[in-house]
Amino acid sequence: MRLTRAEENEFNGRLSLALAEYAEMVSRWEKPSADHLIVKHDLRKSKKLITSKRFQNIVYKTPSLRSYFSLIKERNRAIERDLAKGADISSILKNYSISEYQLKSLIRNSAHSPLDESSKKHTDDVCRMYNGQISVKLISETLNICTHTVSKILKINSIDRRSQLQTSVRYSGMNADYFRKIDCPEKAWVLGFIFADGSINQLRDVQISQSIEHSHVLQIIADQLNYPGAFTLASKSHTPKKQAILCLSRRKMAEDLLKLGMTEQKDADLRFPFSKMSPDLYWSFLSGFYNGDGGLTLGVKRNSLVQNGSPGWNVTLGWQITSTMKMCEDIAAFLRSEIKGIVHDIRKEGSKNAWRVSITSSRRHILEVVQKLDSHGFGIQISDKHDKAVFFQRRKRRNEAFRAVLYHPEANLFKGHLSGRVEALRAEGKKLVEIASSLSTDRSYLRNLYNGERFPRTQKVIDRFTQALSISEHDFVDWSLLSALRVVDAPWKLKDESYTYHGRAVGCFGEVLEFFETKQ
Repeated sequence: MRLTRAEENEFNGRLSLALAEYAEMVSRWEKPSADHLIVKHDLRKSKKLITSKRFQNIVYKTPSLRSYFSLIKERNRAIERDLAKGADISSILKNYSISEYQLKSLIRNSAHSPLDESSKKHTDDVCRMYNGQISVKLISETLNICTHTVSKILKINSIDRRSQLQTSVRYSGMNADYFRKIDCPEKAWVLGFIFADGSINQLRDVQISQSIEHSHVLQIIADQLNYPGAFTLASKSHTPKKQAILCLSRRKMAEDLLKLGMTEQKDADLRFPFSKMSPDLYWSFLSGFYNGDGGLTLGVKRNSLVQNGSPGWNVTLGWQITSTMKMCEDIAAFLRSEIKGIVHDIRKEGSKNAWRVSITSSRRHILEVVQKLDSHGFGIQISDKHDKAVFFQRRKRRNEAFRAVLYHPEANLFKGHLSGRVEALRAEGKKLVEIASSLSTDRSYLRNLYNGERFPRTQKVIDRFTQALSISEHDFVDWSLLSALRVVDAPWKLKDESYTYHGRAVGCFGEVLEFFETKQ
């Protein structure tokens, strides 16, 4: 909820007092506590205290204010220059506000003290990896040495640390006006992905991250922006996984993204930019956003109808996107306007300010949404967010075909295979009751199958007849005929042909139900 003008003025007044106290503490070389200042000056917006991260961002964006950390870095650089010129420790302690312990620590981590023998062994690897666009943190984790040692090795070898500007490899060929106007599906898709997995820092730097196995998505964006630079490799927070980061330092690009609705505080302010593009681009934007913050869940639930004491299982498919509450509401409204009868659910997820919109109506609606997302912009690039739907679509296609043969008997190939086997056994002198017993069924059910009045439906019955008749499940029906009659859709193709779900490869019917039945 937006603040009134009076509330905004009151907040700005309290904020000014907090920033003044911050500046005073920095001038005394005291390290300010953002949390302490927020509570002391009651810095609330919408009845909630702002976060320390937001307070620090305000500090960085205030031109007249020097942050404590930038002041410390500037002081340390000046001390290192003096040490390089041969200044003694007593003069440095006299000229700079630094304790003897802090100075010794600075010297120990600088290039002015020698490396120990164990650290020298990593010199070549550190230099090679850093020049290969690998971050200091990732080098530290890979070589099992601390970040201070990595930085020290770089200093001794006269390798300058990359700034954000250098990381982004600014050059004249990059299309900094790419986001000036969103006028094609490709731009809408890229914008959607950045809304999901991108960030803007200090109103200048744009960062887009993705896991290493899906770094091809970053390459799509880099090609669109005419960016030939390498990606930075770094560790993901709170997880051992590695990620690739595309860093762009163009103020014009950041300003255009902010005008399109991108925000620095994505956890609170992000919304669907309906007014920033034409309606025919909405699906492309949502496709890009889904690649970043969307997902599918595939599983089974126990059937409430139990026959013969044997539990049944139904395959379930879920679709969801996680974002801000406003973004989830906007996506839900868009889906309602596009797909008749669709039902959604919006609920808070976890302790953070994250919300989830999911489709709770027919699984047909989920397949329709996935199909639309894959046909707009650059489509669904993250295989897991598409190929789970392939399991369900192929399973659904098989069930539809097995129901359709009762109304289109000419497509029933199973009847011909069964008739041939029954006639052959009869020719050997066997009775129908004996034939039914050999097929583990009763005479009445076998006669109905034989006459085309019934068709195998449960997986146990299907498996029994595929073994008895030595045919594949695919040979039960005439698929080309059913396709010509437009009774069944064509099977979806996998994005990743090697994709498996719990170690099971995707068959032509989505073999997932049997897995869960055996896992029971």
